[in-house]
Amino acid sequence: MKKTLAILFVLAVAIPAQNSKGRISLIYNEAKFDLPITQVLIRKENNILISIRAERNDSSGSRAISLEFPLESLSGRPKITIDDFRLSISSQDLKDPYGKKFTFNYGPRDAMVEMYYGNERMNWSSPSFQFKFDEVEITHSDSGLIITGSFSGKYNSAQKDNPMKTVTEIKAGRFEIVL
Repeated sequence: MKKTLAILFVLAVAIPAQNSKGRISLIYNEAKFDLPITQVLIRKENNILISIRAERNDSSGSRAISLEFPLESLSGRPKITIDDFRLSISSQDLKDPYGKKFTFNYGPRDAMVEMYYGNERMNWSSPSFQFKFDEVEITHSDSGLIITGSFSGKYNSAQKDNPMKTVTEIKAGRFEIVL
């Protein structure tokens, strides 16, 4: 326990000094996202909880991805538990001023999916989904601690009246966190 707390303290001190905290990339309903990580939080609860946020705001609009997942340790290939996995994707651009937002929370009781097209909330009660969170790998290098992993998912709403808004797909999700 003391060793884990010492590692977390060293990482917490080192994080603000770095310019590059890594990247998150994915394809969300055929739109490509490749964003720099702007925030990394590491908390010790029952497991080690990693929270990252990547975002870009410029003249073409804004995009953001938030990802949170638990790990049993910060070394090698830690065991992954899918409990308490959270993913949020949002985008707003000049062509679509209302934006889109997708949120997926997978907790110990049930999965929750929310989908918004502008102010319109889609009916995603009891969605069916396929979600894959691939093995996370942690390596130590000259640049620090690097955490990499990948994920993908396909979500189907119970709503059938508008087929364009009933399926959400996330492909080639990948993250690299540099601490």
